[in-house]
Amino acid sequence: MKAIFSRKRQELIKPIQDKVYNAVQKISTQRGYDFVLDKSEGITIIFADPKLDKSEDVLKELGVRRLKQVVKEILRGNGSTQKQS
Repeated sequence: MKAIFSRKRQELIKPIQDKVYNAVQKISTQRGYDFVLDKSEGITIIFADPKLDKSEDVLKELGVRRLKQVVKEILRGNGSTQKQS
């Protein structure tokens, strides 16, 4: 049962991971970045200037709205989750 769950999970997650990777690669190439760090997997970064965080650029490339904007809309009663233009 675990193997089936694991296989299905990977099947569902892989397309999302591929889209994120492609967006990061596109932004990195356009802006001439030499490397991009994935902070979500426990990489220890002692200090990073917040202006260097390009997460919002990747989300924009993917057509995903900023989390703060979505939360504000939910709190205002506008539960729409459409992509931003």
